[in-house]
Amino acid sequence: MAKKCPECKEGAPEWMATFSDMMTLLMCFFVMLISMSSFEINKYRDVVMSLKGAMGVMVSPNNVMVRREVQFARVGGRKQYLKRAASMAKKITATIKEYKLSSAVQVDLLKNGLAIRITDPVLFDPGSAKLKESAKPFLKRIAMLLVEAEGTPIRVEGHTDNTPIRTEKYPSNWELAAARACSVVRFFASVGVNPYRMSAVSYGEYKPLVPNNSPQNRAKNRRIEIFIEYITEEKLSE
Repeated sequence: MAKKCPECKEGAPEWMATFSDMMTLLMCFFVMLISMSSFEINKYRDVVMSLKGAMGVMVSPNNVMVRREVQFARVGGRKQYLKRAASMAKKITATIKEYKLSSAVQVDLLKNGLAIRITDPVLFDPGSAKLKESAKPFLKRIAMLLVEAEGTPIRVEGHTDNTPIRTEKYPSNWELAAARACSVVRFFASVGVNPYRMSAVSYGEYKPLVPNNSPQNRAKNRRIEIFIEYITEEKLSE
């Protein structure tokens, strides 16, 4: 019969008992946490899909969650966006001078982009929403510049003076201003501006620049304003 080593002790090492107790307590702790928690199934699925993708597991298209969220590439933050807006404003100003429209068209830099203000009678005849043929070459040049600023939302606003209009086609100034804004949007789309970037808004007579107390002031209030938003909430959150 083999002799026992006097230095060897029977059973597991003494530290193993303490370690086992600690592991058991930790397991109980996490079981309690899970039992008292609630799962958001959509987030859970997102995590699972992400893990599968990271591990090289193919996921069927039916299981993929598609989100309609536009991600803007970061190009340097707010200062960079404003620098781009200033550069665009210079190009538009040069175009305005080339077409000798400085008295009727104005460009303003804003905190989130820039605005182009086109006053009467550059684009439309009184009471009409049909673009003048003489205005189309200028608008086409502006459209080409807008194409360069791909990714920036464009909002076209229609404004009138307070002279009432009640026709079968335009029951009020809201309809007339809306039709004019839509005419500009449609023209931009026809010459290459992405329609998904654009929207048309009507303010009618209710957002005047100056009081409607003279023919000169009313002419200033009859206008189209084009806003190019270089900085949006999505971009600020980057």
